[in-house]
Amino acid sequence: MSEKLKGLPTIYYLNVDSKTERKEYMESQFDKWEISNVTRFSEGIFYPENFKEWESLVYKSEIYKEQDYLKVCINLSTLEMVRHWLENTNEKYLILFEDDYDLNLIEYWHFDWKYLMTHLPYDWDCIQLGFESHNYISFFLHPKTSHSFYGPVLINRHFAQKLIDIHTIKGKYSFIHNYGPEYFYRCLGLDQFFGFVGKTYQIPLITQNPNLDEIPKKHHFICRDLYYNWWKNNRDDFTLKDFFTYGKKYDHLMTVPVVE
Repeated sequence: MSEKLKGLPTIYYLNVDSKTERKEYMESQFDKWEISNVTRFSEGIFYPENFKEWESLVYKSEIYKEQDYLKVCINLSTLEMVRHWLENTNEKYLILFEDDYDLNLIEYWHFDWKYLMTHLPYDWDCIQLGFESHNYISFFLHPKTSHSFYGPVLINRHFAQKLIDIHTIKGKYSFIHNYGPEYFYRCLGLDQFFGFVGKTYQIPLITQNPNLDEIPKKHHFICRDLYYNWWKNNRDDFTLKDFFTYGKKYDHLMTVPVVE
């Protein structure tokens, strides 16, 4: 493994069997950075179109609408990875990836993995190592914002177990939650629930490759460009202490709007 990444935890990444180009893309990046502690998980078991075949895993499956099925299958695949890690390892930390992340910014990190782990907040449960937004990107470590989306995550065992416990009822997965003063059913996706069940922080290290989107999303391209511009051109305008702290008087100088 690259000296910069020495100590990197196990990585589990999700990939649909038919998406061989994404599998090759991710594996080429792992090879480039000499990352070998990687396990691929197939998302091929759960598809929206064969919901009837796996609905027995879902609590009160009859209340889900067809438009919920895609969220549910992605949620299930992700939590099954978490469950596998909990049941088959004693490791303290796990990194979860999807199959469309761009690792090339590692080249511009001016610290190593050991430095990162020793400068995380003492109370962290989950660290989003990358994220997109329609609003803005803050280029420093900070608590998770409500407008940010799911991305590559570093989690600890406490958080992993809490994820499973919260989303399991009578041995089945549940993603319907009752929020607010009115009673209603709402199926939450990864963007809505994953980072909000523990103490989650964000740090903009890894961006998505928007060219792999099946349906191109403008804000994905904008966020990718913001990441590259900051790491290539603005990184050295601030210190490492600036990057690993929040609540500074000049946080706004390290925050860039996502203008679509």
